[in-house]
Amino acid sequence: GEEYQLLGLGIRTVSFFGVQVYVVGLYVAKSSLPALQESLVRAFFTSSAAGDSTVSAATTLVEDEKEQLKLSLMGWDHDERGVKIWDEVLRSGGVKSVLRIVPTRSTDYSHMRDGWVRSIDARAGAKSRKKEGVLPEYQRVGLQESIREFRSIFGLGRKGIEKGKVLLLQRDRAGELGVWHERDGEKENVTETQAEAGQQPQRSKAEQRRMVEAEKERRRKMEWVGGMKDERISRLVWLGYLAGWNVASEGARESVVNGIMEIVGRPIGTIGTQVL
Repeated sequence: GEEYQLLGLGIRTVSFFGVQVYVVGLYVAKSSLPALQESLVRAFFTSSAAGDSTVSAATTLVEDEKEQLKLSLMGWDHDERGVKIWDEVLRSGGVKSVLRIVPTRSTDYSHMRDGWVRSIDARAGAKSRKKEGVLPEYQRVGLQESIREFRSIFGLGRKGIEKGKVLLLQRDRAGELGVWHERDGEKENVTETQAEAGQQPQRSKAEQRRMVEAEKERRRKMEWVGGMKDERISRLVWLGYLAGWNVASEGARESVVNGIMEIVGRPIGTIGTQVL
């Protein structure tokens, strides 16, 4: 299978008591890393307050630019620049990525779907307010039809998702969405996955190789759920984890931002990969 780089992961929690729902990780195809880096650098400059559209010829950012980028991606600059950066990166295409979700408790598709739809509705609606960065495409006829199509992927007749089962949401280079889930069989060790999300010490190379081989086997057990072509939907789902207010997992966003800092700060080709 194609090799993917793990950018970051974290735990999705709900309610005042912080009930854990699932662990989510964002992976980017190794072949897409150059495009991701180029898009991030371009989006950083085009989203600047000064409106500077100059794209740096370098493949990395200098230290003060990296700090500004991190500030924006973490949502600490209060001007939604991070939303604009990620929106441009996702909209420009060329980056193949996967959201890998492992429930920490048994749930069903309707709960997962409704959470995503609420996030889509909120971010699509917020685009009509200039403070969030208006994009006319979100006002085009057809978005609501696409949301209904997205809902139908997780429609009636779908079984619940057991604790430890893997759910994959893939966004291809054109932004088309594909969804897979794990068939009956061995489950993920959720305790280990939660420990990873909790920033536990890095595993040995032998353990990493074992996990890679186990993941290859798991991939052979994945079953197609459905897909759709409107890239706005996958973009809004991804934005729900990456940018703006009330992201699905602050821990995942912070972890992804730390991964991004390595990408924009190091030459392409020096970053290790992990097979998904």
